[in-house]
Amino acid sequence: GYPGYQRAIMEEDFVVQLESAAEVMMGSPHQVTAEQRQMAEQVFIEFSKGRWSYSVCQHLLEASGVAYVQFQAVSALKRAVVREWPQTSPQDADSLRLFLTNYVLHKPTLVKYVTEQIVQTVAVIVKCCTVDRNFDAVRQAFIHSTDTLLKSQDHKQRLLGCSHLRALLDEYLSFNRSSAMGFSWDRHCICKKSFEEGDMLWLFLLVVQTLQQYSSIEDLSHLSKEDLDVLEAFMSLATMALNWNFSSRYRTHRVILGLPEGPVILKPNEKWRSTFLNRELLNVFFKLHYLVLEQDTLSHLSFQCLTQLASLSGAIFSSRDASLQYLTDFLEGFLNTTRCDLTANALGLANVISQLVSVFGSAMIAQVPAAVLSAFLDVLTKLACAFAEAAAVDEDVRGADTLYQEAFDQLLTAWTTLLLDSPSFPKDCFAHPANRIFTCYLQCHMAPPDGTRSALSQPTDHNEEVHELDDDDRIAFADQLSGVAALGRACIHQSLPLVLSVFHMRVSKFGSLLTQEVPNGLKDLTVLHEDLHWLLLISGFLLCDDGVGETLVIPPEVVSFSTAQSVQTDVQKTITFLATANDLDASSSLDIDRVDSVIAIVGLVLRLVALERRFIELNRREVPSPQVSRSSVWFLRRWCRSYLFPDQSLYSDLSSSLSAAFLRDTEAGRFLVMLLVDKVAFNLGVWTSEEALILDSIDLLLAVVESSSRASVCIGCESLLLMARQISLDPAGTGMFLPPSGQRLLVKSLVLAGSAAREQAAKVKFWEQFLVPLRERFVSVLSPHHLAQHSHNSSVQQEVATLLECLHGLCLGALPGNCSVLAPVILPLLSIAVRLLDVFQSATEIIEVVLKAFVAAADSLLLYVGDETALKFYDVSLELMKTYARCNTGKYSSSSIEEEMCEDLLLFMQLLTNLISKDFLDFAESEETGFYAEVVVHPESSQTSAVDVVLFGLSIVVPLMTIDMLRFPGLCLQYFKLTSFICEVHPEKIPDIPNDLFQSIMGSLQLGMDNFGVDVTKLCLEALSSLADHCYKQHREMITQSSLDAATPMPDFPLPATLKRFLKVLFDSLVLHNFDMDLLQPGAEAFFSLICCHPSQYASLVQELLDIQKDAASRDKLLTVFNRLTPSTLTLQPELMNKHQFRKNFDTFLHDIRSVVSSK
Repeated sequence: GYPGYQRAIMEEDFVVQLESAAEVMMGSPHQVTAEQRQMAEQVFIEFSKGRWSYSVCQHLLEASGVAYVQFQAVSALKRAVVREWPQTSPQDADSLRLFLTNYVLHKPTLVKYVTEQIVQTVAVIVKCCTVDRNFDAVRQAFIHSTDTLLKSQDHKQRLLGCSHLRALLDEYLSFNRSSAMGFSWDRHCICKKSFEEGDMLWLFLLVVQTLQQYSSIEDLSHLSKEDLDVLEAFMSLATMALNWNFSSRYRTHRVILGLPEGPVILKPNEKWRSTFLNRELLNVFFKLHYLVLEQDTLSHLSFQCLTQLASLSGAIFSSRDASLQYLTDFLEGFLNTTRCDLTANALGLANVISQLVSVFGSAMIAQVPAAVLSAFLDVLTKLACAFAEAAAVDEDVRGADTLYQEAFDQLLTAWTTLLLDSPSFPKDCFAHPANRIFTCYLQCHMAPPDGTRSALSQPTDHNEEVHELDDDDRIAFADQLSGVAALGRACIHQSLPLVLSVFHMRVSKFGSLLTQEVPNGLKDLTVLHEDLHWLLLISGFLLCDDGVGETLVIPPEVVSFSTAQSVQTDVQKTITFLATANDLDASSSLDIDRVDSVIAIVGLVLRLVALERRFIELNRREVPSPQVSRSSVWFLRRWCRSYLFPDQSLYSDLSSSLSAAFLRDTEAGRFLVMLLVDKVAFNLGVWTSEEALILDSIDLLLAVVESSSRASVCIGCESLLLMARQISLDPAGTGMFLPPSGQRLLVKSLVLAGSAAREQAAKVKFWEQFLVPLRERFVSVLSPHHLAQHSHNSSVQQEVATLLECLHGLCLGALPGNCSVLAPVILPLLSIAVRLLDVFQSATEIIEVVLKAFVAAADSLLLYVGDETALKFYDVSLELMKTYARCNTGKYSSSSIEEEMCEDLLLFMQLLTNLISKDFLDFAESEETGFYAEVVVHPESSQTSAVDVVLFGLSIVVPLMTIDMLRFPGLCLQYFKLTSFICEVHPEKIPDIPNDLFQSIMGSLQLGMDNFGVDVTKLCLEALSSLADHCYKQHREMITQSSLDAATPMPDFPLPATLKRFLKVLFDSLVLHNFDMDLLQPGAEAFFSLICCHPSQYASLVQELLDIQKDAASRDKLLTVFNRLTPSTLTLQPELMNKHQFRKNFDTFLHDIRSVVSSK
């Protein structure tokens, strides 16, 4: 196009015009006006729209010396190559390649971005040549000219040759399903595979040969800067080649489907075998690595190369022996390289080791020669110790780089992998290395003289500073502590006595402060606190595992150690030590001779707790530390869950010491339970200003009562009864100040304890002392008369909030065995709480707590109550929604989104979701059988059903919501979860709901398909699938009842008509757009169900796509792809077998459709 324009551009005036526009474009803001810049931009926008020939672009390059014009000319030339390639002859292609190469060579002053654009254009030409063998001569000419550049004595020419190769690698390594050239993915894969088996192998060998020359140099310091630049360019090429994702059927399938690939693993094909299995290759990279260690950039590239060489795997190894030989060669080279101090390259070394262990596996590593294995484990040990020491310094310096932390964590992961397969290794080969690392880690966190912790870690303010810096150590270093604990258990006979010895000294030192002042003031006290804090963390991870939703057991290594120690253990002395650990008068010497070491550590923690209590009683509050108290409570919680009242059936041989101390029927076990409850009660009374410690203490109580056997002991504890009386009366008036979450969790703990009482009389007494006064206080404070007079009083509002938190806690404690007690208390209180929405309309905090209480009741209590009680709860929930609607309709301006309203709506969504769950998740006890049976709520009943309540709630909530509100992730996800629930469980309700609500739900589903992320889209697809299945079923029933033709289309009712539109949306998304493959399963199911509902609409969509194809071959191939998706053997009925068959066809369909249909 533009023939006149093509001639005009050959004229000098037009070149000047472009150069002038470029000068304006690149001019500084104070020299060029916005209007001038806009006009200049328009010049180049028009230029970029032109379809310029090769000769015009070449003329521009030769005629202009302005960099920006040159860049635009090369960009136009690149577009021309893509556009005109089918009409380009091999002679023209080679002439163009030669022109561009010589242009760069003869213009040494070209700016970098122009040079890069030129070499990228050459790479495009070479890739186009790969498709057609008629262009082999052009490709060979490129290889020859590049080889000449790389072997030149001129540094600039060598660098230019490297740029050509880098651009070529970039072009072939395109991950897009279609390249900038409009290639289909199949065509791109053919080009890439051809490159890997031919030119890329030549390229890699050429790079290795050059690197081999550099590796023979004794000292790189004699090289010039230009030589170092060339070396960096070649090492960069080696890094790119070793990070190459080689073609494979599995990987091609994942890329086409858009599935995540993870880290690149080096998996070349068999044609590379002789190259990679040549020992000299590893020698080159290890020798070079040793040379470049002092060069930051070069050493970084070298580590990347070694990391990838450590991941070599796949078909390149013809046998396991070949893989073992390569691993041995790599380890020998690695060991030779690590003889010098490499702590400055910690992360690089850790990456290499981590990759090696991950890819080859511990079973393979165990088979290397014994001398190599021993040396490797020794190096691994030295590095882990060095990194641990450096990481400890990182911890000490606030804001320091975490490089050593990351390196140490990676090494711990590698060690953990090796330890998991310890039977494959020689016996006890890990004991010594594990002991060295564990001891080093312990020393790094202890102060001198026993440890090496830096003085930088000693804050000046022992209370606030330690709390501020170390508050989350148990979370921040959880993975690290777990790895160290795994090593400690591998050498349990050394690690546990070591911890006990150090812990004993520190607790004794802390106890000595009862009779003397701190020698050097707060500084020494802070050092001691830090030691105790880390000893508690290390001991907690060494002795105990932690987990959610699983049965916790005493680690087998600890059980074995205790059993092996039985010969030297005095059981009676062990029990006496444990029982008197908290009695400072009875056991002041802390004699641990012949005491079981596991139990001795627990006893030391109890002694620490007792000392803290004594200091507070003596009014020496400056001595105990809130942080140490938190760590001790955390330890007790973690220990309690595994050790206290263990399930004996899970252990084949529990030592006599552990049995006597911790089993449920022992006096010592019951004593420990009551001691833990006393500790919680004490903390709640004295640490009122330490919210985190209060919450940790309540978590400890929850851990105690989560076991019914432990909870049944608690009911006889006076401290528990005291807490029950305080929380049920006036907590503030009794001196117990709890944060909101603490109030509800404490009430939950008390409910669980009361529910576990074995004697009915004790249970009744507890409820009378706890539930009855709490209910009476609730009714009194929330009485209409009282609130009418005092609702604006802040103290009254605070008391109301406290009572609502207690109500929330009651709901959280609901279990099948206590619902008969709790439900009659909770339901009337919830009914009273509804009135608070009227009274406290402007107190958003009160409204939020009310809604949270309802959510908790629906989530916990509703699951276990019978039909009659559930109906009462539905009625109360309906009243809540009506009251909320009356108080809030029109309250907020549509022009602004109030955060409080979004929180309210989110809670309503959670409440409604929990309500509808009752229809299919019910653990209510059947009155007739005594067993737990499903309670079915019949929609046709005159009584209120769960789904009716939910739909009524949606009719209230949806009008209050805006699209902007759905930008809040929590609210958005919960709304679509609820919508999906309704469509899945009660699809028959959707056609009958009011039109406004129907349109809102359908509109939100369409909005959710594209705008709110993959999780929401998945929910929308599942909703559509359920609705389509229901529509199909209803239509088939109508055809059967009315004796209609089987091919009768669905009537144009609102729901079928809406689903017809969704079929078009989903068809375009799957076929024409980039469909997210995380949605493969729900997408396939929804697509099939919609096709079953509207087969003729689907056929029309396919035909429209066929009609826009430009040639018969494309149409035929596309038709074949669609015929494979829905063959004649597939019945278009949304039944399980048909869905399964369609899902299998769908995988192949997506692969094929992306090979045929490409984005330009």
